[in-house]
Amino acid sequence: EDCADGVAFLQILDAFYPGKVPLHRLDFSAKLPAQRLKNLRLLEKTLKECGIDNPLPSDGIANSSFQDTYETLQFFHSFAQRN
Repeated sequence: EDCADGVAFLQILDAFYPGKVPLHRLDFSAKLPAQRLKNLRLLEKTLKECGIDNPLPSDGIANSSFQDTYETLQFFHSFAQRN
């Protein structure tokens, strides 16, 4: 649930690609699904710009779906292990 706003995912991505993630555009206090989706759309855009092809279940994550968030966490874990 804490990852539903997408901020943690973007911060992880920023650690691997410094300067590619526009952190100033993040809504760190996103509570509603619409606010969370804004951050998650930014995550999708940044993943594409970094050449990472991974389908992101944005709607599920924004609605605090455990399964979607867990799968995305697993992706970032494997991504970190490879890099």
